[in-house]
Amino acid sequence: MSQGWHSDPFHRFSQRYHDGNDWTEHVSDGSGTSFVDPSGTAQFVAGGVDAPPPAGAGVHVGRTTASPWVRLGAQILDSLIVGIPTSLFTEAAFGPPVEFFETPLPGGGFSYSFEVNPAAMLLSIVIGGAYFVYMVSQHGRTLGKMALGTRIVDADSGAMPSVGAAFLRWIVTYSYVLFIPFIVSAVLIFSDPRRQTLHDKAARTMVVRD
Repeated sequence: MSQGWHSDPFHRFSQRYHDGNDWTEHVSDGSGTSFVDPSGTAQFVAGGVDAPPPAGAGVHVGRTTASPWVRLGAQILDSLIVGIPTSLFTEAAFGPPVEFFETPLPGGGFSYSFEVNPAAMLLSIVIGGAYFVYMVSQHGRTLGKMALGTRIVDADSGAMPSVGAAFLRWIVTYSYVLFIPFIVSAVLIFSDPRRQTLHDKAARTMVVRD
């Protein structure tokens, strides 16, 4: 085998570097970015070293990326697990975070307006942020991801995300209230080689199957 980049014989990455004598731990996802396979050159892929990966599965940092639909399901579960208790608590303490009003007009019809409750909104954000940052940095996954068998890892090393990465990942998700970031992430989760959305890329994380 000649020295250089070749197709990964272990089927965990797009390419792996051969030093002329043996395969090394240096790998690439095919996008021009190289990093180190935390599993080294251990031949642990089921079916043997020459067995192909499952059809349609992206395999990185020694693990298979979670499908977009499983990630969506985990997000919905977390919204229910955290959102409902948080809403009940904040409303009992300060009232609803956002209150909508319907006012009759003299000539008929209605005008609509809303009022933001800063205290309730801030408490809701703090509780949600604390939950996501703690769970991701300490357990590598939220309750929703636990239920569906996925976890968040550092995209380069496969290690559990740091507190800083977990916080950055969470804060970037707030940009999704805007149309363009949401659409960009929706496209990336299907087209990116590692299925990284904007918050994954910002925090250098990825979501994989257990």
